[in-house]
Amino acid sequence: MDKNESLEAMTFPSSSTYTIIEELGRGGMGVVYLAEKNCEGVLDYVVLKSILTVNETNVKRLRQEANVATMLRHENIVKTYGLESIPLSMLPRSLAQSMDEKHSGATVQRTKDFKRRKLEAPGGKHSARRSDSGLGAINDSGKKMYMMAMDFIDGADLDNILRAHFDRGLLMPPQLAAFAISRICRALAYAHEWIVHRDISPENILINNQGVAKLTDFGIAVAADDADQGFAGKLHFMAPEQLGREQVDGRADMFALGLVAYQAVTGIPVYVLKGGLDFKGMVEYVKQQMSNDIVPPHMVREDVPKELSKIIMRMLAMDKKQRFSDMHECSAEIEGGYLYAKGFGPTNNSLMAYIDIFEHQFQKYTNDQLRNLTFLKNAEGKIQLKRKLKWDDYSKLGKKMILGQKGTNSNIYRAIAKLNAAAG
Repeated sequence: MDKNESLEAMTFPSSSTYTIIEELGRGGMGVVYLAEKNCEGVLDYVVLKSILTVNETNVKRLRQEANVATMLRHENIVKTYGLESIPLSMLPRSLAQSMDEKHSGATVQRTKDFKRRKLEAPGGKHSARRSDSGLGAINDSGKKMYMMAMDFIDGADLDNILRAHFDRGLLMPPQLAAFAISRICRALAYAHEWIVHRDISPENILINNQGVAKLTDFGIAVAADDADQGFAGKLHFMAPEQLGREQVDGRADMFALGLVAYQAVTGIPVYVLKGGLDFKGMVEYVKQQMSNDIVPPHMVREDVPKELSKIIMRMLAMDKKQRFSDMHECSAEIEGGYLYAKGFGPTNNSLMAYIDIFEHQFQKYTNDQLRNLTFLKNAEGKIQLKRKLKWDDYSKLGKKMILGQKGTNSNIYRAIAKLNAAAG
């Protein structure tokens, strides 16, 4: 082809349009929306993550997250496409005015409950445009509402999945919980070539309806060689060096993922938050909990395999030098030392099958789904789909941990209390 006919270096405007369908959730910093994207008549669903205020600090943070996230391409990381923006003059007047204020009175709202979304086919009622009443009439001085466009993950976050199990008096099978953790290990092994996430928690681990675990929310990630020592992330999922405002590396994410794994297999969070404390008091409260030895998971519940318990405890070593050297080693140990040590183990199809069976309350399943779950066979050779949440299944140490979390943000205490009350 003649160079004069090449499109290299050509710049052209995008023809994409977005229609906001619904709000998925909101927190102290922003709102997440489900939107329909139209590219010349080709429709798709995306997620738009916005900020609640348009001050320079928040815009800079969102732009930084977008720049970090867009360069990450991995099966187990939510794909980010970039930033979009809307002039404040195009927004409803009350929303535009609230966004233009220095401080927003936003309250935290959880994302929607664990369920499979039943969305209408593209081009249905969601394609209709909203009324323009109440728009404009604000001098926005060129200010914009910025939104980060990401893949829509049709599924649920791990926190909602664990809560849904509690609601039914169940815990997630340890094999499947460990499988989801192993996929996030792989995601972090890849991401750590460039960044440290610093905000690993159950809320930031998504599992789609095909059983693929994906890591999201890189809003406070820093370069892997950055010596940042500021507070970032959720206090009760921070590594001790992170809480101590020391230099962090990928092993801080490893510790946080170990906390997630511990909670997923036992139902008990290692560290909890307590109401009525200011930020400084909360930091000290978590540090106080860190001064106590962590009880190995298999000593909390006997149905937690010792091999898995040992791996989790190494991830949770207080001295980062005693943890796995990196997420590659950690992932290899979870998979080779536990999940597939005896042959067949969980896959994406296994997790997909289990979640589907769980959603149908274990009343509907196929032989193909059961074949993907044969690693759940018990001593009698029967596939044990349900893992009961019972007070008597916890050891004395486990019961002590649960009772000690009364009055905190621990869901396990409330779940156990509810079950005990129902039992009389």
